[in-house]
Amino acid sequence: MTTTRRGPYAKTAGVRRRIVDAALSAFAETGYRSTTMKEIAQRAEISERGLVHHFPTKEDLLLEVLALYEEESAQYMPPDAEHGQIDGLLAVARHNLERSEMLELQNLLAAEGTSRAHPAHDRFVRRYHGLRIVLTQAFESMEADSASPSGVAPERLAAMYIGLLDGLQTQWLYDREAVDVEGSLKDFLTMVYPGVAFTPANSHLAETAP
Repeated sequence: MTTTRRGPYAKTAGVRRRIVDAALSAFAETGYRSTTMKEIAQRAEISERGLVHHFPTKEDLLLEVLALYEEESAQYMPPDAEHGQIDGLLAVARHNLERSEMLELQNLLAAEGTSRAHPAHDRFVRRYHGLRIVLTQAFESMEADSASPSGVAPERLAAMYIGLLDGLQTQWLYDREAVDVEGSLKDFLTMVYPGVAFTPANSHLAETAP
């Protein structure tokens, strides 16, 4: 039997989520370094004392926001490490466009986080490393299944895909009508492996019949 949080527990969870949402909004607008705890408290409609009770430092808040993004993204990733992982990453890209504040924050942090002193630096190192591994495995599988090998090492294709994804998402933030992020990613995949096509009906990449 499932139970529902009630009383102070539910209230605490609600307050924490309101604070995290306020932090996300503030970080997305002004970046991590320029945002103050006072500003976050005002957006969350809570006192600064109440804010630090839940999140003692701004770094704690940033890590909570990033954990929320990772949790949301993980819901779209299938357990297998082959073609389905590409589908999952396409779904994450689609979801990013629905959470533009989170995408704006990711873009800001990707630039700020190149500094080793930045609290998000290690997260982004792990993120890019993990993405390259997942994509390399997916491209290795596609290479084995394709009748027309790409001639490009899977690990290079992985880095190229990530670069394309980041660049398309940045362009989309500037002009949301002109840039088709998901369509462009699918075009890249079918150019690399002409024998593999995205199937919208079941959201899987499947080898097309000759």
